[in-house]
Amino acid sequence: MIRTPGSVPQRGPGRANLEVDPISLGRYVPSVRLSSVHSFRSFRGQLVVVFVGLFAVILATCFMVVAAAVRASARSEINEELRLAGTLFVRQLEARSQQLLAATRLLSGDFALKTAAATADQATTRSVLENHRQRISADVLMLLAPDGTINADTRDPGRLGAAFPLPRLLEDAEQSGEASRTETAVSKSPAATC
Repeated sequence: MIRTPGSVPQRGPGRANLEVDPISLGRYVPSVRLSSVHSFRSFRGQLVVVFVGLFAVILATCFMVVAAAVRASARSEINEELRLAGTLFVRQLEARSQQLLAATRLLSGDFALKTAAATADQATTRSVLENHRQRISADVLMLLAPDGTINADTRDPGRLGAAFPLPRLLEDAEQSGEASRTETAVSKSPAATC
C-alpha cells in the first residue's frame, strides 16, 4: 500500500485497499501493488521459474539428440542404398558387356559380314551391321580396319576413314584378343566392344 503523509487508510466490507488523501479532498485513491514482482520474490515463484527453465533446457537437449540420431540414421540408410544400387548397376553393366562381347564373337564369324567387308561394299557391310545391331539391341556397331580407322558405322556413316575414338580399347583388344568396356566417346556412343 502506498501512503502519502497524512492519509488515513479506509477499510471495510467490499472495499479494496483504499486510502483517503487529505490533499485530494476526501477522494479515495487505490493503492498500487506490483504482484508480479512480489510473486517472483517469493520462494514459490522462484521455484516455478527454475523448473520451467530446467524443463526448457532438457527439452532442447532431447530435441538436439533425437535430431542428430535421426540424421545419422538417415545418412547411414542412404549410404547403404547407394552402395547396393551401385553394386547392382556395375553387375548389370558387366552382364551387358559380356552379352555384347558374345554377340560380337558371333558376328565376327558371320559369312555375310566377311564377304561384304572383303569386297569393300559399304552399303552391304552397313546393312549387315545394322541388322546385327538391332538383334542384340546395341546402340552402335562399327567395323574397324587393322590400322584403327572406321570402315563402317551404324550411327554415323560419314565417319568412314576416321580414327576410332577409343584407342585404349583397341590396345586392350590387341593384347588379349578381345576387349569390352563401357565408355562415353566424343561421338556420344555409350558403349564399344572390340
